[in-house]
Amino acid sequence: MRILIDCALGKHAQGVATVLRNNPTNEDVYIVGADMNVNDKAIYYDKTYQVPPIVDDNYVDAILNICNKENIDLYIPWSVLELEKLIDNKDRFVNTKLMITASKQSIQTLAHKINLYDYLKNNNYPYLPYHVVNSEDDIKNVIDKTWICKIDLGEGGRGVVKINNYIPNNIQYPSVLQEFVPIDCLYISDIIAHNGDIVNYYTRKSCYRSSIQTHQIVECKSIEDIVRRLIKETNYDGLINIQFIKKDNEYYITDVNPRLWGPIEASYLFGGNMLWEAIELFMNGHITHKAKYNVLSTCTINIRKD
Repeated sequence: MRILIDCALGKHAQGVATVLRNNPTNEDVYIVGADMNVNDKAIYYDKTYQVPPIVDDNYVDAILNICNKENIDLYIPWSVLELEKLIDNKDRFVNTKLMITASKQSIQTLAHKINLYDYLKNNNYPYLPYHVVNSEDDIKNVIDKTWICKIDLGEGGRGVVKINNYIPNNIQYPSVLQEFVPIDCLYISDIIAHNGDIVNYYTRKSCYRSSIQTHQIVECKSIEDIVRRLIKETNYDGLINIQFIKKDNEYYITDVNPRLWGPIEASYLFGGNMLWEAIELFMNGHITHKAKYNVLSTCTINIRKD
C-alpha cells in the first residue's frame, strides 16, 4: 500500500512510520511524507515533498499532484485544518482514498474549543468554566486569577498561553480562558469510532517530563461514560483522541483531536496498532487483527526535539 501523510515531519514522525511498517497484516507499505518544512525527520519516510501551508490556495492542488505522481492508495490527513479544507474537496480525490469519515459538523464541534466547550456546557457534561475572548480588553475584564488561554483552533499544545499578572503579546484571537489547574498527568482516551459507536478504545494516564512521555492504560468508568456518550451524540466516525484533566475527583474534557494524534505509537507499544486497525476499517470495512488493550500496560516514548 502506498500511503501519503501530510504535516508528517513533526516530532512523532518516527513513531507513525514505525506503526505503519510494523502492521499486523505484514503488508508492505511505501510511505510518502509531506510538510511545509522539510527537515531531518524525512529519513523515516520513503520519500518526502515540501508543500504550501494548508491555508494556501494551492495546497489541495499540491497534494493531488503528489497523489497522482506517487500513485498513492491512501491519504491520511494529520491536522484539523487539513480536514476542514479537504472535506470540501473530497470529490477531487478520484484515484486516492482520502481517509476522512467524520462529518464536517462533528469535526467543527469537537476540534474548535469554543464550539466544544459550548457543546459540553449546553449538553450537561462536566466542564470547567470558561470565557471566550476576542481582544486584550476582553481578557482584562475577567482576569482575576491564573488562567490558561487557548487559541480556538490550536493543535499539539500550540496557542496555549499561561496568564498570571500580565497579558503576553503573543495571544491569538479568538481564544478561550480557563482557570489554570496544576496537574502532573493527562488522561487521554484513544478511540476508533464508526457511526457513533466505539470500535476499539483505551484510556491512558500520560505524564510528560521534558522529552520523555510515560503512558499507562487505566480503567475509569467516569471517563468511559463521557467518551461513549460524546461519540454517540456527535455520531463520530474515525480516529479520535479525547483529553481529560482531573480536578477534585472529577474528570473534565480539555481538548479533543478528531484526527490522527501525535503519540499513535503508544497503541503499538501497548501491543496493538490502532492506526492500522482504523486503516483496515476504512479500506475494507472490517478489522482482521483487533487488539485487546490491557489495563496497567505501560510504555515510554522518547520524543526528539531537534
